[in-house]
Amino acid sequence: MKEDQLDPELREGEYIQWQGRTGAFSLLEPLARGTIFGKWLCTLVAGGVLLALAGREDAGVGPAAAIAIVLGTAALLAAPVLEWWALRGQHYWITNERAIVMTREHRICSMELKEIDDVCLVQGENGMHSLILGEAPGETRRQMRWFACHPRGQLRPGEAEGQAVSMVFYGLLNAKDALVWLVPGQDAAGV
Repeated sequence: MKEDQLDPELREGEYIQWQGRTGAFSLLEPLARGTIFGKWLCTLVAGGVLLALAGREDAGVGPAAAIAIVLGTAALLAAPVLEWWALRGQHYWITNERAIVMTREHRICSMELKEIDDVCLVQGENGMHSLILGEAPGETRRQMRWFACHPRGQLRPGEAEGQAVSMVFYGLLNAKDALVWLVPGQDAAGV
């Protein structure tokens, strides 16, 4: 675990109560498969149509536009793979004050425990669970990987960057243990 990297981020008197990380999961696990294939199909169709239109003689588009279309299409096709790779490197902590995510790139995002108004435990098909913390938009379950990679931030007056209003702890083996620290009176065995 990267606990030593979190130590400088902890406030005076703040200590770690729980820690976890995203477990191994398949790029095309059943819950995400339809969304990923849909994105790939739409991207290929749109990229192909744009390339065909740009390739017409009367389009007046140069080779730079065709290259931009190909590169844009490739980037969109790679997005789910990059998302999968990024999630496999995420670490999560619950301290006595905050819920914290550290991304693969070592960026820190946190939520004050006292501001977490909702906690939802979502059963994964691979035996792992995910936790949705805070004001989750309606699309969160369907696009949980995207939301896990992009905690929703909202700066309020006087807050530092990196404060989130919702986040997802994705694919945890010990998610039920985290509930004890997130939901007062919650017993992990009772979930």
